[in-house]
Amino acid sequence: MRILHILNDLHNLGNGIVNHVVDLAIAQQASGHRVTVLSSGGEHGALLAAHGVTLTTLLMNRTLWLQPLHIVQALQTINHQIAHFDIVHAHMMSGLLLAYSGCLRQGIPLIASMHNSWQHHARLMRLADHLIAGSQAVAQQLFTWGVKPDQVSVVANGTGGTYRYQALPAAPVSALPAGRRVLTVAGLFDRKGIHILLEAVPLVAAVVPQVRFCIVGDGPDRARYQQKVQEAGIGLWVTFLGFRPRFDNLLPLAELLVHPPLADPAPLVIPETLAAGIPIVGTSVGGIPEALAFGQAGLLVPPGNPQALASAVLQVLTDPTLAATLQLRSQERAACYTTQAMAAQTVAVYEKVLTRAVYVPPARPAPKST
Repeated sequence: MRILHILNDLHNLGNGIVNHVVDLAIAQQASGHRVTVLSSGGEHGALLAAHGVTLTTLLMNRTLWLQPLHIVQALQTINHQIAHFDIVHAHMMSGLLLAYSGCLRQGIPLIASMHNSWQHHARLMRLADHLIAGSQAVAQQLFTWGVKPDQVSVVANGTGGTYRYQALPAAPVSALPAGRRVLTVAGLFDRKGIHILLEAVPLVAAVVPQVRFCIVGDGPDRARYQQKVQEAGIGLWVTFLGFRPRFDNLLPLAELLVHPPLADPAPLVIPETLAAGIPIVGTSVGGIPEALAFGQAGLLVPPGNPQALASAVLQVLTDPTLAATLQLRSQERAACYTTQAMAAQTVAVYEKVLTRAVYVPPARPAPKST
């Protein structure tokens, strides 16, 4: 099958959408498909090329939509590109909007992955012929938007067997503080619940003073969070490690991972941590409950509740039997989240669309304004 993936860029900055596409494209290429990735380029390009994935370049950023001439040129480029493919798979809004008219005119199925369902403009992704949701929770949200069930498929984001770490050095461990480490890997902005995590820190430290919260990631609110740590006097228990292109070697050095977002459709850090067999405490939002087998493979807490978050962390830190049970269940659950399974299930979605007796793009009403 000839597959075209479209996304904004391939930069190695910890963006979950980019990481997902890299894993998916490599796994599909390894399965015998002819895969091309169209983007603005970036560091992951070399890895994709090394695995036989074809790369094509088109500038896709926010400034594109401010320059009418560039929009016309981009549309012409994509219209020419898509004629050579059986499936076009868009992962971000720009790619979907640019490919929409060409796919409609040429009768080529346009698939879209719903990565950021929490964003209001994500409703425009309904223009695609078929939507892929990373979790059942996202699929249910699509149904509330009026998307028909036969236009939605659920394919979990898999990370087991990823090639992304092959050419990257392991994260340095010298910056890790001594003590009982609790790891968080996330972008540093409020949607990821970092401010809630910081409020939970003194509650945990009051019971387990040896605890050390290690935060991997960067973002626009880092300075504000560091200021909050200083003002709250919790610097002894919190270390900001910054962005790490890979963090898999840090997981075995922690006693648990805490993922406290207020919204997160299908975070990749969960399956990566499951594979490492590390206990997880996560908030019950988006696809997290599903990934943690609804509390069987990790502890779930309500979002925005530092007291509940601290209590769950303390359960793991103070109950060795619980921690051991969660470790075992994490490893068992990880088998559901491999890149190979993700690629095979995604191709099955393509085949379902392509094997219609006569492919006719479904009616695409303009999204209602709210």
